Amino acid sequence: MRTSATPVLRFRRPRGFTLMEVVVSIGILAVALSAIAGTISYGSSRGAETSRKVRAGWLLDGMVADLRQAMTAGRPRTTLHDLEVPAAPPAELEYFFDAEGIRTEGAEGSFFRCRFEFRPDDSSAALIHLNGRISWPTLAKNGREQGSVELVSTIFRP
Repeated sequence: MRTSATPVLRFRRPRGFTLMEVVVSIGILAVALSAIAGTISYGSSRGAETSRKVRAGWLLDGMVADLRQAMTAGRPRTTLHDLEVPAAPPAELEYFFDAEGIRTEGAEGSFFRCRFEFRPDDSSAALIHLNGRISWPTLAKNGREQGSVELVSTIFRP
């Protein structure tokens, strides 16, 4: 039997989280955030690389079309990209462009290097095989290019 003079001791359950629970949850959060940050960084670098490849492909495709037009009989020798094409193409031509696709005079200040190789067809003098390759950056610090795009075409000269 209880009397009013005996105190009743009740243990109250503590509210909130323990220090160990807080440390573990912060650790899990840190690992998750670093994984997300790495994924975002990787995705943005791949996006920039894809953008360069698309720009290089468009530039190379346009230059091949310009060369095809300039090498056809009766066409002007100056083209959209200011490519001056001799009447009898040499074995190799090289052009330089900045990052926006505007032609530059030399390698200094350029981003894209475009090289064309012309090979006459053995079976017909009217056919010329054209191998175009655009690479970037032009002046890489380690001597290696980051990327390149190739395009092979055949030009018919009537």
